[in-house]
Amino acid sequence: MLRDLTKSMLGFSWAMSLFGTKQLTNLSTPERATRAFDAVTQATEGQLGDVLKGAFSAGDQLQRNMVDMTLGFLALQAFNPSQMMKMASDMTQQSQRTPGQGAQGGPRSQDRATGWGPAAGTPNEEGSGRRPTTRREGH
Repeated sequence: MLRDLTKSMLGFSWAMSLFGTKQLTNLSTPERATRAFDAVTQATEGQLGDVLKGAFSAGDQLQRNMVDMTLGFLALQAFNPSQMMKMASDMTQQSQRTPGQGAQGGPRSQDRATGWGPAAGTPNEEGSGRRPTTRREGH
């Protein structure tokens, strides 16, 4: 079992290295490179659970909008009011989707109960086995 996992991980690493090399040769034909990247992206997305698919979708859309905005600006489409409104609307809609929300649309109950930060859920000094620090009177 562990042997198979190790072989799969190494096979994946090797395949991605060769895929990167192949994509360098595909740069001369951008359509072919785009199809290859899309195929790998779809295969990877198919392995994600619902929560990660939502996070992937939000991040992917954000990246695509940023590329459109950047390249649109370079092509002077940024000065087209209808195009600006569409991009702003798309980004607003995407930002309203929070990938970290649970199935009920809010933070998980355990996150609210324990809080956040290095002190959340840590034992006090008495329960940690450390000697409590005390101040000497007069200092």
